[in-house]
Amino acid sequence: HKWLESCDGFQALQMSTQSEKLAEVGLRHQLAIHPLRVLNPIKANIFYVPVYEFVSITLGSMPTCSRQVPPQLLSSHSSRMVHAAAALRNSSHWQRCFGCDHIFASSFTDSPKSRIQSRMQPLSEVLKCATAGRYKARSGGGCQTEVPYGTNYHGVQRYEAAPEADRPLLVSFFGSLDVCCSGAGIRCAMGDILATVLGQTDVLILPSVRFSNMTDIFASQRRTFANTCSGRALRMIERASNASHAAEMRRVWLGSVATASEHSESQILVSQRAGYSMARSIFCLIPPGDNFISSRLYSAIGAGCLPVILHTTILHAAAFSSLVNYTAFAVIVPADAFLRDPGSLVPMLRSMPAPEVRQRQRALAAARPHLLFDVMNGTAAAAHFLEMAVTRCFPQMGNCGMRQRGNGIVHNTRVTTHNTRINKVGTNAGLSLYQPPTKRAA
Repeated sequence: HKWLESCDGFQALQMSTQSEKLAEVGLRHQLAIHPLRVLNPIKANIFYVPVYEFVSITLGSMPTCSRQVPPQLLSSHSSRMVHAAAALRNSSHWQRCFGCDHIFASSFTDSPKSRIQSRMQPLSEVLKCATAGRYKARSGGGCQTEVPYGTNYHGVQRYEAAPEADRPLLVSFFGSLDVCCSGAGIRCAMGDILATVLGQTDVLILPSVRFSNMTDIFASQRRTFANTCSGRALRMIERASNASHAAEMRRVWLGSVATASEHSESQILVSQRAGYSMARSIFCLIPPGDNFISSRLYSAIGAGCLPVILHTTILHAAAFSSLVNYTAFAVIVPADAFLRDPGSLVPMLRSMPAPEVRQRQRALAAARPHLLFDVMNGTAAAAHFLEMAVTRCFPQMGNCGMRQRGNGIVHNTRVTTHNTRINKVGTNAGLSLYQPPTKRAA
């Protein structure tokens, strides 16, 4: 699916708030230049399937692409999944163990009404014995291992253009105070911080307001966010300052709402504002949202901003946490400590000694290419994905291949080979990766 990058709408999607769902794009770029890559598939023992699930679904029918592409691939996402499935079924490398040594990735999130198995049919059926890199494990198909979300494009670009640039903001946060489930209490308590930092120009906390449609937005302008954490925060601000200041804050919050399509101009502007703020901040607040898997964590790292993680479960759920020491650069604040006294967080960050801040920033710069696919020198992060796939999933997927064919002799040999490679994977010895050439539109 590399050719999808040449189609109308891809660049806007990459620059929008939906960039978090494009981790596979960065992964494909890193694997294309990875030292383990071989151009002869006979020499390979890992096969990468470069499918761009979210891009394909979002762009849909694409009449305009700068690369020459067979018309049947331009017609629809469904058509692309059908042709990809057929290509794999006809591959002798897939046939030998039903794709048990194949890998792919998708950071497109699942929901009760939208699952990767249904979105990628019939390709998902062909990949049932493959290893999937997903934003969290146990999120659809075969065997999964965690990979990072895609990062904020603007924050990454700003940081890589000037990694030593001054950071005039102490701390920033862009996001909703009103979420469900895992992060509800912490997000609501973040509103308490707003009332304690009035007049502190180096603290930028800009809540966004969730709406399902434009009617809700217009209606909100006639009410005071009743029974919401945003409304609670505004009332606290009014008590700490005055009604006119609270009204101005309300106007600014409503102005931060992105509307229309997934990659509209408003989505790009919101993404740009958030990314630039991260790249100008020393610390970025990382609370849980509806769950503990946070794309904000990876965008902060991409922008060179020290993450302030407000729940330890976020750290445990982070990609490659068994291979990279997040605590060398991230500030970990237990949830109960934050909830007891939200107002103490900013003073605590402000009091951190400058040498410690610089040490953490150096540790972040060193860890960044080991955690993110869409940054310079991100081949180390891609290598971590390969290692996790081989150590966690390949033996299990080898058994999947055996069950599919019912040929125990051939596939017992295959599983033994995988176990041999596991002993060497720490140095990447014995591993070779095949990725289809980019000259074909597949």
